[in-house]
Amino acid sequence: MIILQTLPAVVLGLYTDRFDGRGLLAGCAVGLTWGLSMIPSISNLASLAIELGSVSILGWEPFTGSKIEIYPGLVALIGNLVVAAAVTAVLPRKEQKRPQPDPA
Repeated sequence: MIILQTLPAVVLGLYTDRFDGRGLLAGCAVGLTWGLSMIPSISNLASLAIELGSVSILGWEPFTGSKIEIYPGLVALIGNLVVAAAVTAVLPRKEQKRPQPDPA
């Protein structure tokens, strides 16, 4: 889950110039915080100490008593991307200095 949250900052930061670095960092922080805070609510996590192979990757139940289980990293990734896009949209765009050709 931790690697999944750093992936947008690395990929979007290296291969595009559409996202601001501060927005990607804020999205990563929100995704990590939200995702890690969902881990204790996974219902199968208590059985990890007893039976190592019985933990489901899809363990977070969004609603109490529901039968739907969602991977917490995916939910946090969506939040990560939303925050990164929102912060990038709100912050003023930095001017990138491009080298000027030599008049030779």
